[in-house]
Amino acid sequence: MELKQLQYFQTVARCGNVTKASRELFITQPNLSKSIARLEAELEVPLFEHRQGLIELNDYGRLFLSSVDIAIDEINSGIQNVRRMYELDQNVLSLASNISAFLPDVLPRFFREHPDVGIRQADCSTVQMTERLLDRSVTLGISYEEIKHEQITFEKFGEKKYMLAVNENNPLAERKRVSVRDLEKEIFICDNSRMSRDKLTTLCKSYGFTPKINFEIQSNELLYNLVEEEHGLCILPLGMGCNILKKHPDNHVRLLDLDEDLPAVIIGFAYHKSFKFTNAAIIFAEYIKQVLKEEEELIREMGYH
Repeated sequence: MELKQLQYFQTVARCGNVTKASRELFITQPNLSKSIARLEAELEVPLFEHRQGLIELNDYGRLFLSSVDIAIDEINSGIQNVRRMYELDQNVLSLASNISAFLPDVLPRFFREHPDVGIRQADCSTVQMTERLLDRSVTLGISYEEIKHEQITFEKFGEKKYMLAVNENNPLAERKRVSVRDLEKEIFICDNSRMSRDKLTTLCKSYGFTPKINFEIQSNELLYNLVEEEHGLCILPLGMGCNILKKHPDNHVRLLDLDEDLPAVIIGFAYHKSFKFTNAAIIFAEYIKQVLKEEEELIREMGYH
């Protein structure tokens, strides 16, 4: 009997629906059903009754659930206590991020200002981040999209609008504002950590065309070089664009407003609701807030808003 089996059983019991539980657990419905069936076979006791699409605990299941709840709570408490003790002793923060180009830009300065704080960093997708926060393998996540889960708190720190980055030799650079529909014949550079291929394709198809994407990257510096050398254009967050241009004052890249009211790019922290901020986490959170405040000042200095 595995811990994950018990966690699956607990979630199905709470949801009362295998489909809903599978979405919450980020696994397929057939695999979840097989896991429950294996658990019942191992116990040699049926735990659920199936009624009109719902799955309900029987008397055996309710009795077993009470013990499972206690066991999992104790295990989770033990995991958190051990990790918290370690992180307090070592002043180490385990950190996950789905914004691949963000941390490499901000961590070097953080290490200079706080040499006593250690970071264990992991780049991952939003789904992977959610799983790692739930199993406590990381304590804090930085995300460009809101994580919605009943066991996770998401604290938004800021948001930025999307802009269009083009080379000054592109005819579009003569405009102040551009519509997505005007980009049908352009070559796109795709910033996978903020505007993924799927997201960009969905956006462009809503305007009646499929974008020609020649580059998919996760590096701010490479993105800048490609636009600077006229290999294409890119839709990117305003703050990211201003930071890139600040590093390259003698550039040939222009940031243009988009006519469309696109959803803003957000940034925030995600953490398990039971997580109590350690000293390292508090220091890092305050540092990120300061970085974002400086980014807002840079945007104003460069004439954007």
